[in-house]
Amino acid sequence: MEGQIAPAAKKPRPRSAHLMCGIPFWGLAGLLASSYFAYISFARVHRGEFDWPRDNWSIVTYAVWVLLMTGLLVETRCLRERIFFGLVLANFALGFMLAAWGAVTERVARDAREVAALLWLTMRSAIADLVADGASVALGLQLEQMIPFAAGHEIARQKKRDLTLIGPISDILFDQLIGAGCVKEVIAAWVGNVMMGSAYNFRRAVEQDGMKVFNLTNFSVAVALQAGAMGVPFLPTRTALGSDITKGNHFFSPIFSPFAHKEPLWAVRALNPDVTIVQVQRSDRDGNAHCWGNFGVMLEGVRAAKRVIVVAEEIVEPEVIASDPNRTVIPGFLVTAIVECRYGAHPSPVQGYYKRDDAFFRQYHEQTKARADSDAWLERWVYGVEDRRAYLNQLGTCRVEELGVKQHAYAASTDYGY
Repeated sequence: MEGQIAPAAKKPRPRSAHLMCGIPFWGLAGLLASSYFAYISFARVHRGEFDWPRDNWSIVTYAVWVLLMTGLLVETRCLRERIFFGLVLANFALGFMLAAWGAVTERVARDAREVAALLWLTMRSAIADLVADGASVALGLQLEQMIPFAAGHEIARQKKRDLTLIGPISDILFDQLIGAGCVKEVIAAWVGNVMMGSAYNFRRAVEQDGMKVFNLTNFSVAVALQAGAMGVPFLPTRTALGSDITKGNHFFSPIFSPFAHKEPLWAVRALNPDVTIVQVQRSDRDGNAHCWGNFGVMLEGVRAAKRVIVVAEEIVEPEVIASDPNRTVIPGFLVTAIVECRYGAHPSPVQGYYKRDDAFFRQYHEQTKARADSDAWLERWVYGVEDRRAYLNQLGTCRVEELGVKQHAYAASTDYGY
């Protein structure tokens, strides 16, 4: 109609400055849901169940609620709502940080308790906890003395399998473990009965069963362990030049000196045993160990190993160890477990405690020539005895006393004063 005024267009309804203030139900629901998920997430983190790489539930929960609260915080123009959403976000952040910190400190304390409990163990517990099937184990590193026979016998009793044995000149302990079916391969300079010659179980395993043997020299075993101790992949040496011991041996690789023109050398691959087991004269409860006599490659083996079991003839007070620091050749921080075991190295000798039992080595040689004979020997001296105490009872009191030191040779007294 002419002259009639058209109705005014509807103005768009302004967006509310409030997202939840006018809807009490949604405000209460948001508060309760935020509190609930914050509590659940906090509890999961505090119990140590939260793990960033794997816990998808916690990651999704945190992500959804953080994004939701952040979006609402940006969207609202209400000061009260901004304060509320900000507090929810702060609640998530603070809860996560406190829970994570609590979990970390709790784990550190628990690990410390486990380490303290683990350090001083029985032989059975030490072998069960630290020597796994398929592990590489360094034994007999002190050559012909202080061979940890008690530890080796416990390995056999627990029927550990597929072990890699590492050692220099390796005496009859290797042969016994091979006879017990514990060994998959050997890395050594020699295996046998030093006093008598061949080791029959070792020969049978290589010739009849195809057991793998990596031949090294005594010095190249030392070089390999030293490389492992230093954390380098190899060390150069002139040893084994001109020898066929390196043929088909992946522990040796030819190199040339970068300093002397075209000087040929061998790079010896590093060795890092899963477990090194050594016998010493004495140790304190913290693993600080005194040892004297022939070290062989013990120090290199201890420093290269991932875990170290120290078998001591006796556990003494820390003041005894501290009185002679230069004899503390194994520091406690390298030691995983300590086992007190008298005559733990028999029939090998321990200077200052007992001598070598030559008759035992001769008897072992005569009694293990056939597989059935070896099985009978293991049944009598390993499987048939529960622990070292039972082993010594079977050995006999008179024989044990006869092995004791008869002629002492004391070192000169030492003055560490100034």
